[in-house]
Amino acid sequence: LELAQGTLSDEGAKRLETYLNEGVAVQLEKGGYIEWTIDVPADAGYTLKLRYAALPGKGQDIAVSVQLDGEVPFAG
Repeated sequence: LELAQGTLSDEGAKRLETYLNEGVAVQLEKGGYIEWTIDVPADAGYTLKLRYAALPGKGQDIAVSVQLDGEVPFAG
């Protein structure tokens, strides 16, 4: 699943077509998000890989949350 296929929130998210010469990226501000809708062919274990980085000069910690069907699947 590619980043470019995701749907961005109306506020707090901006698509960057060429980020550090590595391709498409998304800049998320507080409250911004990106979401994907996928069909899962069978109940099984799946791997989700995310690559993210803090923007230079922001001086803020990164907060990441993953939800499946609108819920956080694991607490911890």
